[in-house]
Amino acid sequence: APAYLPGLLGRNCAIERDFLQRAGGFAAPAPTGTDYVLAHELVAAGARIRQVRTSQVETEYPANARAYIRQRRRWLRNVAVHGLRYRARGDVYSSLTTSFAGMAMLALPFTSLRFGAAALSVWFPMLVGGWLARLRYLRFAHLVRGWPFSVRHSMALLLVLLLDFVAWAAPLLDYLQPASREKW
Repeated sequence: APAYLPGLLGRNCAIERDFLQRAGGFAAPAPTGTDYVLAHELVAAGARIRQVRTSQVETEYPANARAYIRQRRRWLRNVAVHGLRYRARGDVYSSLTTSFAGMAMLALPFTSLRFGAAALSVWFPMLVGGWLARLRYLRFAHLVRGWPFSVRHSMALLLVLLLDFVAWAAPLLDYLQPASREKW
């Protein structure tokens, strides 16, 4: 990653007080997407967000499928909703593309009922490609950090990929319901 980034991770960042004050503090409306909104406000105030590659912080992640999907759904939705506000077309495009990819990956197997094996011949290679990409990350983590790499972990990655398809597609429903756009 580059030395300077367009965004920040709230769980592991430090902000100089003068930049925070110049950016209006925490006054920008952000019922969700607080990190995304704050990063845009800081950049608009002239701040540069520097990445410190060696900085580490222990982070808790969701322990069940429902919480995992809710978190991922919120993160993706926030980029599209707030990206519109900041005219960050690339962010919005990326977020919507991910959502439509999730929808396609959920819908394609069902279209095989109508179109037969042709639909599955499109879906299956994309599923395997996504899974292999994740296996590559898991293998890298095993080599660099010694994290477990087993058949069980490999199969769990396939399940998480399927959960991601749900999480990616779900924001499309949120965009249709204004009350859902700001749901934590």
